[in-house]
Amino acid sequence: MKYGLIENILPIDTCILASKIMLQDKNYENGDLQVPVSKSFRTVTYLEVLLPVIKPKLEIFWSKMLVPTYVYSRILYPGAILEPHTDRPSCEYSVTVTLWHNYPNNFKYPIYMEGTPIDIPVACGATYKGCEIEHWREPLTGIPNNFWIQAFFHYVDANGPYADHAWDKRYT
Repeated sequence: MKYGLIENILPIDTCILASKIMLQDKNYENGDLQVPVSKSFRTVTYLEVLLPVIKPKLEIFWSKMLVPTYVYSRILYPGAILEPHTDRPSCEYSVTVTLWHNYPNNFKYPIYMEGTPIDIPVACGATYKGCEIEHWREPLTGIPNNFWIQAFFHYVDANGPYADHAWDKRYT
């Protein structure tokens, strides 16, 4: 198994609160080269505190002891596209969580894992081996005031080849 969906990986209230903070946070990075039509956030504390909350569910799914590396998040707007790619070593085991959006409930914005679309409802996460699995998203449709908030929580195998990437090498 190289990817899958984990339902209710975070409490819905946590997702709503994190989204409200992100929508008000003025410390975003402009010019995200990977997804230009977005606001991106790297290693913000209000999301990093969720790494240990998510970790046990990922360890069960992958049957591995994991160590957190970092969190990256985006507010995506219509026209946002994520080109096919694989990730760097700090993303050995990843999960992308839909935190919130203002689209109709039946709207789907899947992530593709090796060509397979995976819908990610709010508070759920698609987990995958980031260094191995080519993943992408098609262009987000909608009207100008629409948004889709996604957070990426990254980990490495505590006993694997990228263990030295724990905390993205920030504390070594």
